Amino acid sequence: MKTLKSIISAPLMAMAAAALLLSSCQVATPATRIEQNPVLFESLSEKDRALVQQGQIREGMSPEAVFLAWGYPNSQPFIGQKNGKRVVRWVYNRDEPVMSTPTWSGPCWGPYGCYHDHYMMPDTVFIPRNVANVTFENDKVVSWEALR
Repeated sequence: MKTLKSIISAPLMAMAAAALLLSSCQVATPATRIEQNPVLFESLSEKDRALVQQGQIREGMSPEAVFLAWGYPNSQPFIGQKNGKRVVRWVYNRDEPVMSTPTWSGPCWGPYGCYHDHYMMPDTVFIPRNVANVTFENDKVVSWEALR
């Protein structure tokens, strides 16, 4: 016989598991990065802390401040030299859905035997799209561009 405790605890356990799963899939925001890196956030100037909280960057900002505001780039940074200075470019991408319609043609079995069929099966593929770039010289932002 089931007890009241076992009846209540099963749904609670399922809800707790679902909450844990959903919390691990949350989208990173400046607020979540600040919460996870409080010492790094406190090491920024007052001006940069205000910008980071709004998800904005400025010329002269450090890579750490850009990380808190925008997160890490989606790929390895591009590294080079310009006028004797170390140059690093962070590239941010967003996966965008694109509908495609692959065509399939081949033999099929039906109620009356084998026949040749031709049909199209819609599919969605995700293609990375560049949405922002940040360029650093000697570990300071010198330029950035972003889609709005």
